[in-house]
Amino acid sequence: MQIKGLSYRYPDTNKCAIDDFSLGLNEPSLVVIGGSGGSGKSTLARCIAGLQVSLYGGRLNGTITCKGHSILTPDDGTNAKIGLVSDQVSRQFLMPTVRAELCFGPENLNSPPVEIQKRLTDLTKALHLTHLLDRDPESLSGGEKQRLALASIAIMEPEVLVLDEPLSHLDPDSIRSCLDLCQNLLDRKKSVIVLTTNRDLWLTQKHHFQPLAEDHESTTETPSTYLNSLEDLDQKANQETKEPLFKIESFSYRYAKEKPLIENFDLTLDRGEIQLLVGPNGSGKSTLLQFIAGILESDAFEKPVLSSIGYLPQDPESLFLHDTLEEELNYMSDVLESTPAPELMEIFIERGIDHDTTSPLRSLPASERQIAALSLVLLAEIHQRSQLSHIEMIRWFIEKVEWMLSE
Repeated sequence: MQIKGLSYRYPDTNKCAIDDFSLGLNEPSLVVIGGSGGSGKSTLARCIAGLQVSLYGGRLNGTITCKGHSILTPDDGTNAKIGLVSDQVSRQFLMPTVRAELCFGPENLNSPPVEIQKRLTDLTKALHLTHLLDRDPESLSGGEKQRLALASIAIMEPEVLVLDEPLSHLDPDSIRSCLDLCQNLLDRKKSVIVLTTNRDLWLTQKHHFQPLAEDHESTTETPSTYLNSLEDLDQKANQETKEPLFKIESFSYRYAKEKPLIENFDLTLDRGEIQLLVGPNGSGKSTLLQFIAGILESDAFEKPVLSSIGYLPQDPESLFLHDTLEEELNYMSDVLESTPAPELMEIFIERGIDHDTTSPLRSLPASERQIAALSLVLLAEIHQRSQLSHIEMIRWFIEKVEWMLSE
């Protein structure tokens, strides 16, 4: 594959999302393209797969070729040789079961049924999906969905596999499985292009690293700096008189006809306390949070009696009702009446992304979608408390979350 002088600009903008990017793959290899949040990684991934202009319009210059054939004006099935695993994995699923989802691609490429079954067996074993074959993809956890998305593209055996933040929702065991699969593809003379904010996870693999663009201004903060600030807040809270917010005792839950997902779980949360719920993919973290937020209900679970509970799901798109952030904030202002949407808009203007408030939410980088969803959750919190001083809290919190998402 050869990429030469690639530039792309979204409609109605003057700034290039991708500016004069070039990359040459003369032999099967692993290429890691790094960049901070909002640097254009997802846009580049869609460009390489030949999807960007057809999905979003805009203007693209430069050339992308695979084995001498243009990706931008394919006329011989060239695009079928490139597989894209998007960072928005839920939007890739079409079929009612994991098995059907995995078979859908190769069946449409007229692969022999015996070969499809062999690939399915090998991939589900490698990515620990065998026990999920009869599940609805939408019922899976975030990490399980990410593994399924990878398998559903890899099973078609593309010449080039493009992975957009493929490890973002995976636990350590699943990360190792993903890295092993990439190595297997390289051994079979396939190429893998990874776009990520975190190169460190790929250091165990022999790869070529290429930055997408100059990162944002450097910061002296590190992950330990931020975690220390959380610990300081937690210690301060512990020094004060504890005031229990809610308690969960011996909670167990299972989905229909399945083994227990959550067993005898206990949790006590005090006011001002920060708790981290840690567990592997599919261990029930999101399910538990949905019970706490009142989205799921069970006679065995007593929902916390609180004035308000803000819930930010793993997939932020499930919160969006409108096309743009501006429309979302204006809608919230109308529904909640005195909510200060203009003040919240100022936070985005300060961050230099005021143009993104009128861009389609689903076209924004993953980090910006998370920030937008967080803004909506906190906007409702301001209304519940009727305290405009919370704007400063939101400003600080969004800055911290944005920094974490970009690292």
